[in-house]
Amino acid sequence: LGASFAPLPPPPSPSPEINAANIPAAADLPQDAPVFIMLHGINGGSHEGPTKWAIATGAVRGWRCAALNLRGCNGVALITPKVYCAASAEDVRAAVSAAHAKYPLAPILLAGYSLGTYVLGTYLAEEDSKPGGHAASGVAGAVLISCPLDPHSSYAGLSDSERPTGLMYNAAITAELRRYFSKHQDDVKGHPEVNELVNATELRTIRDFEANFIIKTHGFDTVDDYYEYFSPARIIPSIRTPTLFLVAKDDPFVGQMQQVETAIRGTKHVLLAHIGQGGHVAFLEKGTGLWGPCWTDRVLGEFLEAAMGPRSAAAAAEEA
Repeated sequence: LGASFAPLPPPPSPSPEINAANIPAAADLPQDAPVFIMLHGINGGSHEGPTKWAIATGAVRGWRCAALNLRGCNGVALITPKVYCAASAEDVRAAVSAAHAKYPLAPILLAGYSLGTYVLGTYLAEEDSKPGGHAASGVAGAVLISCPLDPHSSYAGLSDSERPTGLMYNAAITAELRRYFSKHQDDVKGHPEVNELVNATELRTIRDFEANFIIKTHGFDTVDDYYEYFSPARIIPSIRTPTLFLVAKDDPFVGQMQQVETAIRGTKHVLLAHIGQGGHVAFLEKGTGLWGPCWTDRVLGEFLEAAMGPRSAAAAAEEA
């Protein structure tokens, strides 16, 4: 979809209104109620608006909802020197495994935004490539919102001196990373590959943190190798789970789309929807205000609901 922003027409099956009266008590949910896991972006967490509204979207549909905080984020302890990153699916894998163990009859639904989309994409590609693949994971569908589609060109845009908006975002994210690594610096420096002399407070760009901490704790030789591992163009052919990428063309993080579009044309399991305006995790809908739900919440709910629907024999054969 490559259209300019416009109010969406009413869906065939209207999304439930989000209010407390429409949310069933968790104790009343059946054992096979879908489990919905929502993932945040860089240094985010369950306290952020996009996560809360996505959770509310699932809750009014009768889903059992969980907001996943990555290791070291939002008060979660960092108990190993290995930090969270775009190429590590360990935290998502642990959450999905726990949900599947507690509710074995329930389909599992995933969604995330910004950096969380990389983490979820990595998880889907790794799990769907294993014996049994998509069927074994129990994940019925995923929605990835505001995913930087090409990490190489995305970062280039954030470090271009002729693009002040990109530099502003680079500085803001670097400040968040500085806060994270300053808090966990003693733990991270327990990793044998991390240089103990590096001071997180002196690092000035996203790539500085990636080069000095992230690739060291995750076994990558270079930052470019790290980017390539979680690059959507590389992982999309491995994904067998019904997955929707939802981005805005004016997102300063989005990067080049060509390789991702080529990869998606070669698969029947992944969709890309892009609109002209929406920024980065900012798909505002008329009448809801700055702090209300975005129209992407409605799209998220409708796509994941559809992903749990019955499959034709041909579709089931494709997913096998």
